[in-house]
Amino acid sequence: MAKENKQKYHHGDLRTALINATIEMINQQGVSSITMRNLSEWVGVSRTAAYRHFDDKSALLTATAIEGFRQFSEALRVARLDESKDEITRFRMMGQAYINFAIENAAYYRLMFGDTVIQENEKLRATCDDAFRELLMIIELLQEVKAICCDDPKNQAIYIWSLMHGLSSLVIDNKLQADVELKELMVFIDHQIHKSLSD
Repeated sequence: MAKENKQKYHHGDLRTALINATIEMINQQGVSSITMRNLSEWVGVSRTAAYRHFDDKSALLTATAIEGFRQFSEALRVARLDESKDEITRFRMMGQAYINFAIENAAYYRLMFGDTVIQENEKLRATCDDAFRELLMIIELLQEVKAICCDDPKNQAIYIWSLMHGLSSLVIDNKLQADVELKELMVFIDHQIHKSLSD
């Protein structure tokens, strides 16, 4: 593994290689496995080289969480911009994209929303806001086509975000089974959300 990643590093972007390796290590071994030494060995470079890009583990994990929110936003954006579907269907697809991202990247998702990273980091807040903005934009679109009531779109988006985050956390923490039960629950939640936003 180290040899393979070292070859990737020779492309010249060690910072990106370190972040990608951190994501891989987190998904395979959990956040607790991350140390600057372990990461350097995983990538196949010296710790000195890694420290040129990140002052410490906290800075590394924060940069990794920022990349996570970038990928998360992109998953939501792809669903929102699928103009082959109507607005309600795109909204539902965004909900499924949210859940899928959390399930497929459980340890990574916990890092993004946890207290391991530097939450006051300006770039982290901005990328988190980008993900929230995707939800806000679909809410505003639903209001424009009169698919839901025209309450404060930000409050509506916070309501939806809270439901999706809570459900995602229950699933990835094994409090709910990610099978038929989840599918049935998603249908129920979708119905409740549409009902609450349409009243």
